Amino acid sequence: MPALPGFIGQAYRARSKAIDSQLCINLYPEIEQQSSKNVIALIGTPGLASFSSPIPSSGSGGRGMYYSGATDRLFAVMGNTLFELSTTGTATSRGAINTSEGDVRFCEGLDSSGNPQVFLVDGLSGYYFDTSTDTLTLITDAAFPSAATHCANISGYYLVNDSGTGNFYWSTQDDPSTWSALDFANAEGSPDALQGLIVNRNELWLVGSQTVEVWYVTGATASTSRFQKIPGTLRDKGTIAPASIQSIHDHVFYLGSGKEGYGIVWMSQGYEMQRISTPAIEYELRSYTDLTDAIGFTYQIEGHVFYVLSFRTDDKTWVYDISTSMWHQWAYWDQVNVEYKRAKALYQSYFNGKNYVLDNADNTVYELSLDTYSDNGDEIRRVRSSPHVHADRKRIFYHSFEVDIESGVGLTTGQGDDPQIALEISNDGGYSFGSELWTGMGKIGERTMRAHWHRLGCSRDRVFKVIISDPVKVILINANMEVSVG
Repeated sequence: MPALPGFIGQAYRARSKAIDSQLCINLYPEIEQQSSKNVIALIGTPGLASFSSPIPSSGSGGRGMYYSGATDRLFAVMGNTLFELSTTGTATSRGAINTSEGDVRFCEGLDSSGNPQVFLVDGLSGYYFDTSTDTLTLITDAAFPSAATHCANISGYYLVNDSGTGNFYWSTQDDPSTWSALDFANAEGSPDALQGLIVNRNELWLVGSQTVEVWYVTGATASTSRFQKIPGTLRDKGTIAPASIQSIHDHVFYLGSGKEGYGIVWMSQGYEMQRISTPAIEYELRSYTDLTDAIGFTYQIEGHVFYVLSFRTDDKTWVYDISTSMWHQWAYWDQVNVEYKRAKALYQSYFNGKNYVLDNADNTVYELSLDTYSDNGDEIRRVRSSPHVHADRKRIFYHSFEVDIESGVGLTTGQGDDPQIALEISNDGGYSFGSELWTGMGKIGERTMRAHWHRLGCSRDRVFKVIISDPVKVILINANMEVSVG
């Protein structure tokens, strides 16, 4: 049977479903070797396993998480409390902060004695945690800006932005408690407000609402020349969502805004900003109510490097894979309301050889794992819909359709002991689908089981959709069909 072209691919729903209506929910594309059965496959996204019990705190749920590489310790802010989590998930309070909601950002450095310090800002105040004494201290220096939402450390200087202005400030070297009203600079390339800052390749990226520019530490003793802009790095590519600013593998990411508009996702290549969002992604984002509360994080798993972008008001999560340059949707299936919502993960840290994530809706830290096939016991609903199948508007008769899937992955007992896959068919170009047609994926060890359907009627324009919700390993390799053209 011939393969269905493009069945294994990324999410791409165009402005009109009549053009393209591809869904890729809770599945991500993986490029294989040329000698493989297929050069691309779809892999089930990681599930969530509880790492810590819900941690009681005052205020909202999770607000930020940070792994201190200098001390090999994991920290998280829940409500108004800074917690440390052990390798077994036990949470220990390390002190209170002055706010109980909003994102918290972290960085770290050393004090003058060489002791690691974890530094954090909550949009109102700054704090530092002395890891040698396990003491959390509020910064009381009057020169510390009152609206710091982002922080970084370069060469021992702690840096913060002053939200709503173009200014950024730095501390006395190796001393997060001491600040001077003279130790600041302005992202002078453009008068737009500074939305956030981040360190990439030991350089300071200053991201405004309209532009981005890159600075470096000069080593000069005079405060007025301690940080300088790198000539030629100003770009008309700002951000509409301060919490979307992230970096990994020498790349900076954020949801863009600028003089030409907003709703483009950018990734740095050197000092240039490369557009990584597709027209379909941008069309989707333009339909959202609020882009300003988008939040991002990055993580790496089995050779894939992902930029995860969640929209809190609109309850959606989109993921870009740097390794394949493809997008997929990551979603939590709300079984009560029978709808998709954004992924539960909003904050991420790598600790003890594992990826951990934190949601702001509860006070639970989860392990993110490809070997976990549920969201902490809740169903993960995985969906792939194909490109349009057509032949110059001629009628196509479908004698059979088969999904090449890793079979025999059933569990020993419970849901998933006889895993199923559903097929839905649209004959109007993806606007509506018929009833679910179920078939088996193979009980445990049934490696020759075929997921196929027969006598599927005819259509001039068809879209196939497959759905898997059992808590089993999911690998989609290809789809094949036997057809004749009338």
